[in-house]
Amino acid sequence: MRGEYSFNSSGSAPRSRCSSPPLGLLFGLVERDQRRAIARLDAGEKVNVEAGRIAGVSAAVGVLWLVILLLMIYKPGHGS
Repeated sequence: MRGEYSFNSSGSAPRSRCSSPPLGLLFGLVERDQRRAIARLDAGEKVNVEAGRIAGVSAAVGVLWLVILLLMIYKPGHGS
């Protein structure tokens, strides 16, 4: 059992590739929209558009993290 799963295994490359888009979405879109929404709330304006985008992108990020988790559990390339 020891050494059976290493970072060089066939499943580590897809997990590494899958973890970049969620981080980009979080820091590129969600964080920016949150700052805009907070500024508009402080000014007393409505923030419907930002709230919808934040929720939508956050849901997409959650799905991508679930895919990564599935890849961690399933470990493609390893037999049953």
